[in-house]
Amino acid sequence: MEARKGKGPQKKRANANGTTDEVKPTLTHSQSNINLLPYAEKYLGIGFPVIPVQTKTKVPFAPWKEFQTSLPTIAWWKDTVKKYPRAAYEMIGLVTGKHSGVIELDFDSPSAVSWFEATVCKLPQTIISKTGRLEGGWGHFYRYPIGIDYVKTRAGVAENIDVRGDGGLAYLPPSLHKTGQRYGWLNVDPLEHGLDDLLELPKEAFEFLEAKGIFSRNGQTGGTSQKSDNKPGWVGDLLLGVKKGSRNSSAAKLAGWYLRAFSGDINETRACLKVWNERNDPPLEAAELNKVIESIKAKEGTRRLSEKIGHEIFNVEILNYPDGEALYNLYVDGKNNAVQMTPRELLTPRLFREKYLVLAKKVIPDIKNRDWFNLIQPVIDEAEEIEMNEDETLLGTIKEIIKREISRGTFDNPEDFIENQVVEWDKRIWLRLDVIARHLQFTPYRVRSKKKLGTLLRKIGFKSQPMQLGEKKDRFWFMAKSDFEKTPST
Repeated sequence: MEARKGKGPQKKRANANGTTDEVKPTLTHSQSNINLLPYAEKYLGIGFPVIPVQTKTKVPFAPWKEFQTSLPTIAWWKDTVKKYPRAAYEMIGLVTGKHSGVIELDFDSPSAVSWFEATVCKLPQTIISKTGRLEGGWGHFYRYPIGIDYVKTRAGVAENIDVRGDGGLAYLPPSLHKTGQRYGWLNVDPLEHGLDDLLELPKEAFEFLEAKGIFSRNGQTGGTSQKSDNKPGWVGDLLLGVKKGSRNSSAAKLAGWYLRAFSGDINETRACLKVWNERNDPPLEAAELNKVIESIKAKEGTRRLSEKIGHEIFNVEILNYPDGEALYNLYVDGKNNAVQMTPRELLTPRLFREKYLVLAKKVIPDIKNRDWFNLIQPVIDEAEEIEMNEDETLLGTIKEIIKREISRGTFDNPEDFIENQVVEWDKRIWLRLDVIARHLQFTPYRVRSKKKLGTLLRKIGFKSQPMQLGEKKDRFWFMAKSDFEKTPST
């Protein structure tokens, strides 16, 4: 791909091959107080996780481990600058690796470039930065390799050549080098032209780095990897803008990515997607874009849970029953019926795994209790609540059984039938616990003990006592029919 040149007059510098390269005139080397905040905001806008770094030590001004998996916000930048004023004027560090979709080959001298091109391969015109080193230094940026789970960050992979992969930092223009010079874009400014000039590693360069042990598959370095249908670098691809027909699906994917990066901050997500939408052909209507963002925000907790357990859960319902009980329905991809959980099963990782295995026939990884609670709470917050009727409760089911049984009429000799059914006699309803328990076997409900069943019957209004009914002596339950008919939902 031919790199595009920036607009306006260009400055010339000698490159590693003795020719001249054009350098973007966005940097004035005599200025040491260029405010980095506007640049940081633009880099965040194209999906680059950037942080402020100290020029002298190349150590970040603030803790940054979380930004290996999330995106800083401009508010975080401003807070950091407020605490460390020099953070606005020294260096911008790009967190390289799978999260950003970018790796860097860093050449610290012209001879390093010459050696690489003579020994490994010709370097393509990907996005390249010129560092502030007086003798010459260049950062060649490439897309994160497809099929690789982890790229090591390593200094000295060859003489004066470093690799910035997962957990690494690459420095972006207009960072201030300790020489007093500022970094500049050599050929293409991604803030102006986007990321379409960000190339894949050449095959020979990939093989060279692979032989050096830079790449790992299947998370062998100990870094965690999660399966995804998205190839590395997909964020950069979409941020270039899309055409009609893929705008909504792309907006949904980017909305999910930004919401995760901004820890659920929908306003930051809207701001970034508004800029992205302007690159689309044609842009989505603002109302339509906001509708997509709201929809993804509403299901972000469910998506995170799906990603963690490795199976798609596309909807969650909370069933609220009048008797104070609640059940949770999880709708799993490829499963016709919901996986139903009690509150205890939902909140206990071990019980969840066991129930999920039985009902969904899927094995999920073990997850620590603390992490599990952080996953489940957003799912509960966004779940649809359904208020169940009395008839949909266990109590309502028992009432329906009794109502259906007594519809057969009264008995003159109830002792001949009470062994196997509910009977109406002497203006009362009579029954045995075993009869109700047998009927419940043909419903979704089970009662673990006679004590529990007796408690439910008392809630309806039944009383019990040992008594002789004809030749039958047993503990019978009874209730005036008129009182039963007054109970709700009968």
